[in-house]
Formats: sequence, structure tokens, C-alpha cells
Amino acid sequence: MDKTNKEHPSPKDVNALSDLLGSNRKLELRREIASAGHLAEIMVIENAHATAALKEGWKHRLQTLKKDLGYDDAPMLEKLLIQQAALCWLKLNLVELSYSNTMKQSITLTLGIFWEKRLRLHRGASLARVRHSH
Repeated sequence: MDKTNKEHPSPKDVNALSDLLGSNRKLELRREIASAGHLAEIMVIENAHATAALKEGWKHRLQTLKKDLGYDDAPMLEKLLIQQAALCWLKLNLVELSYSNTMKQSITLTLGIFWEKRLRLHRGASLARVRHSH
């Protein structure tokens, strides 16, 4: 797997990984490796402007939130929705954090309007997702 987890892996290594994933359905390896949702979680956290300690804390909090929402025992469709809800929660809180850091400074009216719209958009999208899932 390490041989393919880079920019330009050799076609031979990619084929070997494909064979491994295709022939080992019981390992659930495909589901973990190919989870775009999990990758999105990692990317959102890693790209956040925060210390390593905060990022680790957020990773654990995200996993706890998913568990509290019933992720472990949920059918696949519900797992996808729970993962999306947890990611929305994280993204909304990161926008709130950026907003708070920006607003404690002296800012232009244009920047203030930008942040108000961005925050309203994220809050609205999160609420719509919650309402849609019920």
C-alpha cells in the first residue's frame, strides 16, 4: 500500500493494490481506504489553522461525536449521513472560530459582510442537512 500512496505510483503497484482490495472483501480494507468521507475529515482538520494538539483533539472529538450519533451500529446509509453530519459540525465550528478571530480585529465593512454571509451560509446548510435527514 505504501508504494501506491504517492504522486506517481507504478502501474504494477496500482494493479497489485487493486487485486488486494478486490480479493479481500472480508477485510473491509476497501471501505476504510476508499472512504472519501474519512479523507474529507482528515483534510478539513489538517488544513485548519491550529496547533497539532488542537487538531488531535478535534480528530478524537469527531470520532466521539459519530459514535454518540450511533455510527457503530448504524446501517450503511445512516453511517454516511452521520459522517456527513459530523463533518458539517466540524466545518461550521471552524468557520465560527475564523469568524470570531476576524471580528476581534478592526475590519472593513466589506470584510464584515463577507464573514456574516459565510457564517449564515454554513449555518443554513447545516440546518438544512439536519432537517433533510429527519
